[in-house]
Amino acid sequence: MEDGLAIYIGAKGWKNINDIMSDQTTDDFFYQLDSLCVYYVDRDELEKSDYELIKEQELSFRGEHNWIQFRSYKPGFVPWHPDVEDTKTLILVLQQMIQLVEQCKNGWQLPFFENSSLCVTRHIDSHGEWIESVFQIKDPLEEDVQIYPALSDFEIVQIKKKSIAILN
Repeated sequence: MEDGLAIYIGAKGWKNINDIMSDQTTDDFFYQLDSLCVYYVDRDELEKSDYELIKEQELSFRGEHNWIQFRSYKPGFVPWHPDVEDTKTLILVLQQMIQLVEQCKNGWQLPFFENSSLCVTRHIDSHGEWIESVFQIKDPLEEDVQIYPALSDFEIVQIKKKSIAILN
């Protein structure tokens, strides 16, 4: 068992979390993930670069499952360290998680929904305040999607010729 926080991103992330919840994961599941993760691990589970990041930030951890590790999962790639945009997302989500934990300490409870398309979100309202609201997630695969047939090599050449003629 792993301790931490997983942030699933966009429509692919929504599909990932639904696959996990319904136990529908496949052998190549981890190569399809679009998520950011914060793990709490033992010291010996850290890679050298993770340990160096912790020391650069002058952080100190002691005990089992107390060392922090960040990973970015992108479809088709092995897990790696978060980039700048991923880091901004992680900071924002962790700040909101701290707020949520404080609210829970003060009696707030996360509602349970029988309808799996409903979830609680935190977002900024028109006054710049963070609020919770219930959001219905639409399955992106249920929306009307226009499917175009594949272009033949001949059609691709014709389009390129027309593009070049327009540029000249």
